[in-house]
Amino acid sequence: PRFIETYTHVRRPNYKEEERVDFTETLYWNSGNQVQGGDYFSLHFWLNDSVTTFLIQVDGFDGRGYLGSYTSTLTTSSPFHVNAKLPTQLAVGDALKLTSRVTNDSGSDRHVVLTATIPEELSAEVCVDILESPEFTVANGTRYPSTISITSSKSQTHLPLTVAASEVTNSGGVGLKSSVIKSTEVVYPGAKQDQSLGGTLSETKPVEFEFTLPEGYVPGSAELRFEMHLAPISSIEAALDALIRE
Repeated sequence: PRFIETYTHVRRPNYKEEERVDFTETLYWNSGNQVQGGDYFSLHFWLNDSVTTFLIQVDGFDGRGYLGSYTSTLTTSSPFHVNAKLPTQLAVGDALKLTSRVTNDSGSDRHVVLTATIPEELSAEVCVDILESPEFTVANGTRYPSTISITSSKSQTHLPLTVAASEVTNSGGVGLKSSVIKSTEVVYPGAKQDQSLGGTLSETKPVEFEFTLPEGYVPGSAELRFEMHLAPISSIEAALDALIRE
């Protein structure tokens, strides 16, 4: 039998057209497929939620060793959507100002209300503000920018930000809607240092470890992780992993 390694992007089960949370970069890939001369190979995959241009690249060779390649693009669009870009990391105490844009290609002007929210359990540590008026009109064929400020007083391994734009109709109801969820990590300023130690624990011999915190470390930034493995081989593997990380 012939096995081909393939990745095909699949749409999430709870998909909603107005919610953009999936920004997977690779949508389809395979290690190779054999076709006969004049034949064709079809493939199927789902798009992610990005409004962007994707690169399509195909490489191949024939039985004589001749090489061939083909490159094209696939552009996705949405008549009404909001977008925001977050850095992968920001430091505790930083005041991040990011630009959110509402794009309107729906054929009519839209009166929009913009919101920026984080999970309620993080509201005591993270402050999010829209610096301009959150209510505005986006003319057809234009993009309207807004500035959002984010500050955090504590490190966060996962900080999701939801930016939503909702059209307010003349009757006071809600028309077109779009939201985007982007995530970042909040870290303490300075260079991160790791210390890893390992040993064998027995019923009669305890194991003690001593860690030395570097001078000038940020209070509250120390994190201790403890792992215990029952089998001796697992302890060796864990110790090797720690050495590799260092």
